Amino acid sequence: MKRLFFLIGLFGVCIAGHAQSGATKQLKFSETNVDVGSIREDGGTVSRDVLVTNLCDNEVKILTTEASNKAASFEWSRKSLKKYDRIHLKVSIDPKGINYSFRIPFTIVTLCNKDTVRYNMMLGGYVNPKANTKEEVYSMQEGNLKYKDNSISFRMHRDEVRTDTLWFYNVWDSVMTFKPGSIPSCIKIIYLTKELKPQTEGFVVFSYSAPIKNDWGFVYDKFTLLTNDPEPKDHHNSKSFYTLVDIYDNFAGWSKEQLENAPRVLIDTEEYNFGECQIGDVISHDFTLTNIGKSPLVIHKVKTSCGCTTSNLEKDTIAPGESTKIKARFSTYGKHGGQSKEIYVITNDPDQPKVTLKIMGKVLDKPKQ
Repeated sequence: MKRLFFLIGLFGVCIAGHAQSGATKQLKFSETNVDVGSIREDGGTVSRDVLVTNLCDNEVKILTTEASNKAASFEWSRKSLKKYDRIHLKVSIDPKGINYSFRIPFTIVTLCNKDTVRYNMMLGGYVNPKANTKEEVYSMQEGNLKYKDNSISFRMHRDEVRTDTLWFYNVWDSVMTFKPGSIPSCIKIIYLTKELKPQTEGFVVFSYSAPIKNDWGFVYDKFTLLTNDPEPKDHHNSKSFYTLVDIYDNFAGWSKEQLENAPRVLIDTEEYNFGECQIGDVISHDFTLTNIGKSPLVIHKVKTSCGCTTSNLEKDTIAPGESTKIKARFSTYGKHGGQSKEIYVITNDPDQPKVTLKIMGKVLDKPKQ
């Protein structure tokens, strides 16, 4: 059955690719490879929003969306776009019955200037099978403590405080005790199981404060709990937990007038492929960012995915109709093989508060003398 799905998907890609050749593309997508990440088979339908912008002078109509697998579904906020109009495409996957990595090709069929244009895209991710036993539910382990998950991810706005829970399970043959360890100022422990008998469950309830964190975009924090567990010895009896948070403006509080007159970010290209280079080369590229909205666009933060990539912003406030450049540099020292590095741009565009730019290519060894 898996092989059948693969062949059907491959066949769909070939047909769509052939139909698209020679056509003029007028729609710009915030991403063409939609990745839902790691999801659970029993977690229900998972969705991602893709922002679609019309760069054509004429109206573009969405005719249909075709996929090679019925587990994928699509919902449009609107099916007609004038120049610079933006709409959202909701891409969803029902993971029930899928327990492996999946890649589902899908095609968006549009009409512009009486021409039919097809856009090939991909929906991918990994489905974890339904957990049935304690060992499967608590699949992570640190010493004698097992976790459902020792990290938690969420998206929140700048003035929000979020409360959440992390669960753990004692596989030790003794009672395990807990007390707060190293806690960053943006995290507050609300409740903590103090003692846990063997083969029983406990949990920690904590709050995360974005105002105290006072940052933008993706941020990472770690907090620890101190226990009497002798394992692992090099962790000094502490257990580690992590928060992975995306922080943005509170656009939910914007009025209708503010949204109609909002800034709109447009990038000339989200991806730069440098092809091939030799180890030690420095790759440079300028990404052009334009404000096609009606009010000033503010760039709150520009962050790279690794220390080997740097970026320089010409200015952080762009008036309507103006452009600026993000100068990116990627050092290939110590790198080898296929590379993909990301730059995250955090803005006050309510439709696209985070833009992800990519530099990719292949790094080759220097030829022998």
